[in-house]
Amino acid sequence: MQPQTAVHIPPCFMQPDAKRAIDVIKYGVITVTPQTRLYQALSCIVDLNISGLPVVDKSMRLEGIITEKDLLTLLYEKQTTSGLVERYMQRNVISYPAETLLEEICRCLLTHPFRRVPITHRGRVISVISRTDLVRVNVHKFLPLPTEEGSLGCPRDFTARQLMTRGLITIRPENSIGEALSLMADYSLTGLPVVNEGMVLVGIITEKDLMPYFYGDNLPPSQVGEIMTTDITTFSPEDSVFEICECLLHNNFRRVPIVKDGVLVGLVSRADVIRYILRNLTRLRHYRALQKVNELIP
Repeated sequence: MQPQTAVHIPPCFMQPDAKRAIDVIKYGVITVTPQTRLYQALSCIVDLNISGLPVVDKSMRLEGIITEKDLLTLLYEKQTTSGLVERYMQRNVISYPAETLLEEICRCLLTHPFRRVPITHRGRVISVISRTDLVRVNVHKFLPLPTEEGSLGCPRDFTARQLMTRGLITIRPENSIGEALSLMADYSLTGLPVVNEGMVLVGIITEKDLMPYFYGDNLPPSQVGEIMTTDITTFSPEDSVFEICECLLHNNFRRVPIVKDGVLVGLVSRADVIRYILRNLTRLRHYRALQKVNELIP
């Protein structure tokens, strides 16, 4: 498997005014070759939670695609992952040049069962565009209009509530270290909020807390509560996005818990803030301009 990094294209990321594939493509496409072993392709699809992998030659020219459905069929019918990708890949693949209009790609993904299409530049695969990518680039069209602003022009809806992640994976203090590690590995998490039966936040356990026990003779404690960090920076759902952003800029942790009356109700990560800023660039620019003006007023 090989990430593509050699082709130089102007960097664009989910621009609200995106029209073409090149405006939304992501660098570092994950690919496999026809000679890749099936179990490696399977591992990649499961670990990265993607629905398919472009199959390319040494020059990154498209030769086919292998999908999670192909691999599921193989596992279900033959209970094996032996062999090479070339034996099971689909060779007739729809792809699009980087200059293709997103509207055309959207029509393709509407009329076909697959969820993503490879994107090419000068005949070489440089990225993929998925249905999820089209959702992200169009979400701003369906967001509600800005709410009433405060006296200094600060929108009342620039709060943690607007971007926090709900439906959290948590762990209890009495759970074992093995359970914590399994959750982190299975869901690619860097840390877990620790809560009691009432979802009251009592700590957090991170990969860094556990790493000292990976090698050497140090015996790990048996329960999460013995190793968790209890000194936690938290915010409320009504706290400002700007306060949270400042916190994440000036500290080494990647996310902060959102609590209400001590109860964990969400998390906000650096990635959440990035996505929020991208969706609200115009409003944020307006707000920042007003801030500058107010600073000049005696």
